[in-house]
This record gives sequence, C-alpha cells and structure tokens, in this order.
Amino acid sequence: MIITAKYIEEQFWLERKYKGVLTVERIEQVVCSHFKVTIEQVKTGSRRYNITECRHLIWYYLRTTGMTLQAITNMYNKKDHTSVIHALNKVERLLQNDDEMKYNVSAINTQLNLQK
Repeated sequence: MIITAKYIEEQFWLERKYKGVLTVERIEQVVCSHFKVTIEQVKTGSRRYNITECRHLIWYYLRTTGMTLQAITNMYNKKDHTSVIHALNKVERLLQNDDEMKYNVSAINTQLNLQK
C-alpha cells in the first residue's frame, strides 16, 4: 500500500480531552474559515500574508495533535520539513508577544472546542 497525503487526510484522527474528534479536515476547515481563505489557496504555496499565516496555524494545530513533521510536509507538498519547523517556531514566537496571533489562536481554539 502506498501512503499518500490523501490517505493521511482520510485516515488521520485523534480523540482529545474535549468534545468531539479533531481531524485534519476539521482543522483546515476552521482555520481557513477564520482567515476567510480556501484550503486550495493554502495548498498553492502563496506567500500572501493572510494565506501564509493560515497555513502556519494549520501546521501548528496539526503538530499539536501529534502529526509528524514528515506527514505535514507530505500533505502540503513541501520538499522537506524545514518549512514546517520554521512555521512552528514563528507561531510559538508570535504567541508570546503578538496580540493579533493570540486573538487568532484563541478564536480558533473556541471553534475547535479546545478550552484550556
């Protein structure tokens, strides 16, 4: 069996300590909706700020569910995992001192039923 990005999307899910199941599709849907972009725009590799920020936050949430860097890289057709590492580091850094990023994550957490 060949494991493709589509297979990972269809099969990947994690039960969490909150209501419901967090899936790749659900993360993409909620984050894209928050930024008012489509998943197709996110997967194009566009460098427009709102699309890039959306992509980075999707990767951030996928990583927090336990998805590997390589799986995320494969899903988004990246050459290697360094793009994902850079995005994760950037999100972590912005969460410490950027009010807009804090607001975005808080709003997305609410939509995903991720209450602290």
